[in-house]
Amino acid sequence: MNNTKYTKFETLLKSGSSVFDIADLSMIWGYDTNVKTALLAKYYEEKGKLIRLKNGVYTITDNPEPFEIAQKILSPSYISFHTALKYHGVVFQWYESISSASIHRRTIKAKDITYEYRQLK
Repeated sequence: MNNTKYTKFETLLKSGSSVFDIADLSMIWGYDTNVKTALLAKYYEEKGKLIRLKNGVYTITDNPEPFEIAQKILSPSYISFHTALKYHGVVFQWYESISSASIHRRTIKAKDITYEYRQLK
């Protein structure tokens, strides 16, 4: 049984991503239910192979890409505003948070970074 679980973890390593939500894990592991996926994610979290960023969002690395985290924490969302302008060299002001446009307005902290989601209709 442990061999099967390790094989499922290997599929995460081969996926090319480092941040996953429950829907991603279900698809990668081939489960049609989020309950099974959540139980397996909790198992890997307890073993120290998955790091929980927020409920239902996990990473396999100690240093995940902040933009990848921003996209998974609140979906749908798109990196925008001052973060996109800074990334493309349009503005030079430094902001501590990463801003995204979303259908919800939220501020969430994960991995010592503040993610701000601004609501757009």
